[in-house]
Amino acid sequence: PNGVTINHTKAVGLDRIHDKFQSKMSRASISSGVVSTAGPILLVQDTSDKPRKTLIVWTPIFAEGFNLVTLDDGKSFENYWGFAEVLLEWDEIMAQMNLYEFFEERNMRFALVEAMEGEDKVVETSEVGDEPPLTRDEAQEALRMQTRENWVLLVDVPPATTGDPA
Repeated sequence: PNGVTINHTKAVGLDRIHDKFQSKMSRASISSGVVSTAGPILLVQDTSDKPRKTLIVWTPIFAEGFNLVTLDDGKSFENYWGFAEVLLEWDEIMAQMNLYEFFEERNMRFALVEAMEGEDKVVETSEVGDEPPLTRDEAQEALRMQTRENWVLLVDVPPATTGDPA
């Protein structure tokens, strides 16, 4: 009832299998047959004044007699028909989780990063005062999340206090 409608006209013809940003994950999803997640990204079809970050969740659909052969390397995906997908508004997910408030109340920081060759790409980060975003070197905990994008959740926990030192 409170969903947002987006005109998807600009996404017509988007070829996820050959798209430079989605190809690797799309092909891995077809090969494994499992649900995949990408994002948060700005959708090509979101032409609003304030584009929203979106999480895309999709699953491949297979049907007898359909086959996809990729144009670039000739890889064949037998019985692959297409994807069923759901678009989730990232800021709404974060708000419902109260993730920012949880960390702020505990004077903690977090950074969700995509582990990339050479450096991490920041996906989302919390802020505490004027402190810069959390880096892997500063994090006291690094939790690897099972996603196709190799996400890592970095957490900075304040030192425990033992009471009055006097």
